[in-house]
Parts: sequence; C-alpha cells; structure tokens
Amino acid sequence: MPRDWALVVGIDRYPRAGVDPLEGAVGDAMRFHHWVTRPEGGGVDPGQAILLTSPRQEEPGAIPRPMLAEIVGFFDELAYRLAGEPGRRLYIYLSGHGISPSGQQSVRNAALLMANAVKPNLLHNFPGNIWAEGVRSAALFREVVLFMDCCRDLQNNAPLMPHMFGEPVEDSKDCYLLEAYATRWASKAREQAFPPDDELQGVFTRALLTVLDAGRMSAAVFRESVEAQLAELLADRHRAQEAEIRCAPEARTLARLVFNEAAEEARSPVEIAGLAAPPVIEFWPEGADQPEQVDIGGWRQEGGRWQGELAPGQYELRPPGGRPRRLKVHAGLATRLELAR
Repeated sequence: MPRDWALVVGIDRYPRAGVDPLEGAVGDAMRFHHWVTRPEGGGVDPGQAILLTSPRQEEPGAIPRPMLAEIVGFFDELAYRLAGEPGRRLYIYLSGHGISPSGQQSVRNAALLMANAVKPNLLHNFPGNIWAEGVRSAALFREVVLFMDCCRDLQNNAPLMPHMFGEPVEDSKDCYLLEAYATRWASKAREQAFPPDDELQGVFTRALLTVLDAGRMSAAVFRESVEAQLAELLADRHRAQEAEIRCAPEARTLARLVFNEAAEEARSPVEIAGLAAPPVIEFWPEGADQPEQVDIGGWRQEGGRWQGELAPGQYELRPPGGRPRRLKVHAGLATRLELAR
C-alpha cells in the first residue's frame, strides 16, 4: 500500500544496561520485517519499512545502537514525507528488553529499552504505546498497529519521553489503534527454542507470525487467534504468558482492521474423529441469529476421521445421532475434536 509505513526494531545487546543479552529479538524483528513487506502480508513498500537492529558485535568505543534518536529521526522523516496528508496504516514492531515505568499510568504504559540504555536510570527507552497513541490522536495515520514483544517489568526510576505530535485533533475520532503486547503488566515475556533448528524466538512473535501467515482475517479473528496460539505454545509450562491486545475504539477497530488484505481468506486444518458418517457443520457469523451450513464436500475421510479446512470462527457440529457440539476455529492453529463412538 503506497501510504502504509512500518517501523521495526529488534535489540539483543545491551552492553551498558546491566541486563542479560537476548538471542531472539533481532531475528524476530527480521521475520516481522519480512512479513510486513510481503505483498500478501503487510503489503508495505520495502522502502517505507525501516528496520533497526543491534549488531551481532559492538565496535569498541561505539555508542550501542539502535538509539532513541534513530526512532525520532524516523518520525521526522515520516512527517515530512506525508506532507500534511494522513497515511493509511502504520505498523510499529518492537522487540527487546522492556519496562513498565511506575506511576499513575504504569499499568498502561510499556517501553522498549534502547541499546544505549545505562544502568541504573535507564533513561533511554521508547514508550511504544504513548507514541502510537500520539500518532492516532494527531491523525497522522488512519490506522496504527503496535506490536511489542517485550517484558513489562516495573522500573521506578525510568521516565518516559513524550511523543512529538502535539495535541489531539478532531479527525482522530475516525482513526484507529490496535495494541498487542507479549505479556500483561508487571510480567515477563519469554524466548523459547523452536524446531526445526532450535533457534530462540520470542514466544509472542512466534504466535503472532504463525497467525499472520494464515491468510486474510479481521482484527477480531486476529486477537482471538494470537491468544489461542500463545496458550498452545506454552501449554506445558507451569506459568502462562498472557498477551494483552486492546483497541481504540474497541468495537469499530475490531470490525474495521483487516490483516493480509491481498491474501486469500485464512483457513485452518480441522480433524473430527469418531464418526463413520459425515457430520453437519454450521457456521455462526458474528452477531447472526441463524447459522449457515458449511459445504464439506471436499473433506477427506479415513478410518472414522474427517479432515478438512474451515475459516476461523464459531461453529456447531451435529454428529449423526449425537448431541450438537460447539467448535471454535482459530487462524494458524489446527483443531482436533474426538467424539466417542
């Protein structure tokens, strides 16, 4: 899309912050940059998708990068290039160590530590939600999408840098913001090794890109699917990592935003076991009073297992001679239902 932009930041190395290095943030940023610039993905022109990552090895004596000044420079350039006309959609993806500065807004605010952050004050941070809301409230873009794969630990002494976009304008009532955080307030985000090469990735970004790679979907489907995918990835862990995904305004944003607009509709594999005869499957559209029967003529049957694909959503399964069962299908996640014979 010609008036879409993306800012993608991934930081593994923090030589002055007194925190352990990460191993997956840069790789995750590169994966997201690949998705956001694919025509059937985010659809952003590669020349308008800025990727800022920390180097694998710091040069002796060099200031660690990326720095907050580089992000501010991106927004300066953005304002110049837009020339007073609002852009359509801005993606902001941030991956690295994160904090939730304390104070009245600590529950809401989340900031990415920049590579040149210095212990103990951690002054160099980028409060992604404050700047994303600033873009929306200034009507710089009609749609703003923020993804933060960062911890949200509390830091009492970390001030936040205000955004540079001025006071809210009247046109912002027709602008939309979706914020997706890897974890909830005062909680940690995780990295985990994934097959086939056991490379470390942020679990949230793994869930995020698995869902986004599934095809075209609404923001409502996206939110439910990322939450389900994250729960699946961490099903064997004692403590769950719960994503926080919120919108402003809520209902209109969930209905308006569409991901992967140029792709085919997302469809997910479904297997129903324990049936000799084909089931009746009915789809319940959001807010509908009546369901729509699904054509399963293309489904395969093997040894009592029916296999096919369904679009994400809420379904009702009616087995021959059995009681109806609810079936929830998510983007990017296989669904299996075992019925007693």
